[in-house]
Amino acid sequence: MILPAFQTCQPKNGTLSTLESQYLLQVVKCDDQKCCSPRRSDLHMILHDRFLPPPYPITQVDGHLTIPDFKEHDGKSFAPFLIRHCLPIQPLNAFISTPYDLYCPSVRDDLEKRCCSTCGIYFASSTRAEEHRRSPHCTS
Repeated sequence: MILPAFQTCQPKNGTLSTLESQYLLQVVKCDDQKCCSPRRSDLHMILHDRFLPPPYPITQVDGHLTIPDFKEHDGKSFAPFLIRHCLPIQPLNAFISTPYDLYCPSVRDDLEKRCCSTCGIYFASSTRAEEHRRSPHCTS
């Protein structure tokens, strides 16, 4: 399914209002009340970056919690959100920011094509990533 293009807010501080992945589209309000209406919940107190963090597994090796390499994970078991949120560990990978689909086996081979090498934003399709790469921040 291809989602139609839609207008998103462009806050002055340059923060994103949408994040897309293969199976999830996240749309959040920005802090500019001229652009977006006020928030109706305190969810931003839990999600400091405003978006759900990507799912990843956590295993214990030699008494230490660790996150396995995404190429070696079966894509079937993940740590619960609150555990991931509370632990001060992040997946180690070669991407600027962790793609939401990093541990999704069905898109593993497409991750690099779907990420912007300039800003690290991950896109749900290679086509959207290519459109983004032609934007001014990537061509200047």
